[in-house]
Amino acid sequence: MAGTTDDHDLPVRAERAQAIAERVETLPLLPGVVTRLLSLDPDSEKYFDDLVNIASSEPSFAVRVLRCANSAASAPGQPITSLTQAANRIGAARCGQLALAVAVARVFVPRTREQRELWAHSLRVASLSRLIAASSGARTDICEAAYTAGLVHDIGRFAMFERVTNDFDRVAESEWETPQALLEVEEELLGYDHTRVGQLICERWGLPAPLVEIVRHHHRPAKNSERPDYRTLSIDTIQLADCIAIHVERHPGSLDTSFQARALALDSDVKRAAPGTDARMLEFLAEKLPDLEQQVDFTLTGTLGLSKLPEKAP
Repeated sequence: MAGTTDDHDLPVRAERAQAIAERVETLPLLPGVVTRLLSLDPDSEKYFDDLVNIASSEPSFAVRVLRCANSAASAPGQPITSLTQAANRIGAARCGQLALAVAVARVFVPRTREQRELWAHSLRVASLSRLIAASSGARTDICEAAYTAGLVHDIGRFAMFERVTNDFDRVAESEWETPQALLEVEEELLGYDHTRVGQLICERWGLPAPLVEIVRHHHRPAKNSERPDYRTLSIDTIQLADCIAIHVERHPGSLDTSFQARALALDSDVKRAAPGTDARMLEFLAEKLPDLEQQVDFTLTGTLGLSKLPEKAP
């Protein structure tokens, strides 16, 4: 699709790309609490204490950490009332992820069903990315970094619904089945794609370089990876999670089928978009999908407070 562009369209496309870049510059910066949390060294002996101190300085964030720690998903034996206990319960790294998600939710507030679904997609990819990394024996810090990367991988699309709503709606109404097809639709309809916009946002927000790299290239075909290595934070991990999330979104009824039916459908669908994916990995993920979906729904409504929206904005 992208290859059908006429030469006379190029100046118009360049102008559109420049316009979106300028609008990115008008986005609010992330709150200081988030940038400070992201700058902490997880290997430092003071990491946990520093995280709790920073979280304590932001009351609304502290409340959400406590709410998350007391949720049914965390299953505490008795109510948790202190931030230190809460951070111990859900983990220091997840506190940082929660802070990032809350901050991004304040910048990009969904107003339509399609925009809310993008939030659900990002949380779905984040949870799948962490699960893929963990199931392959990755270190805890790699697993948590995979979650963060999955959370922000489509940040460029968030900017589109916030700053260029018409562009976002045009893409949302088009027909595409795979992540690569989405990129082609954007290039065809808009003259730019969300990965470049996402890179600009990450750089403006000062996010770590590995995250910027993943956001920019998460639709680029992986090199020399017929059998991806999930033990490191890599684009392969995010790409697989993205494919599975899109499968779930295109076939929501599959979650109510038997494990065997889910596994067969997932294997058939995902392998078309990601050839060489390990069948055993897909079976494992198919088994986990219903529980993962419950976690996504809780984070979306309970933690971030993004309630369900009508088909179209009023």
